[in-house]
Amino acid sequence: MSVIMAARAVLLVAIVTGGCNATGATQIPTVKLATPTPPTTASGSAVVISTPPSLRGTWTADVEGTTASSGVWTLEITAANLALQNPVGGDSFTLDPTSITDTSMVLPAAADCPDQSVVTPGMYSLALTGDALVITAVSDSCGDRRAVLVAGPWARKH
Repeated sequence: MSVIMAARAVLLVAIVTGGCNATGATQIPTVKLATPTPPTTASGSAVVISTPPSLRGTWTADVEGTTASSGVWTLEITAANLALQNPVGGDSFTLDPTSITDTSMVLPAAADCPDQSVVTPGMYSLALTGDALVITAVSDSCGDRRAVLVAGPWARKH
């Protein structure tokens, strides 16, 4: 048996046994968006950004009908970063913007994001009206990240 055929057989067994659910409970798939590498300067030191005070706080949005997990996602905007929390479980993960203003945001390319033929940074426009934040994609090759961020409007939690 060739190495390729053996590998295919092992993969098939893993798929078949992994698909069995002896408890009868329905498994809910989770999607963890790619964690980008924090930006660095030419000297290798980390880039420090400061988010606009008007955007800081905890935000929620109902994400439905995308490739990402459905449910209420949480976006935490601190003075130095943004973090997303998947409603299906898992730890929150940072987005590490390379720049952010009251009206725009650039996120680093996420090479480990699935289904990308070309890996590009995420560029977004931001519109804040009262306690509603609308994020619009200008461009982003990471489909899951884009789907979650534009699912809003994001509502500020008090």
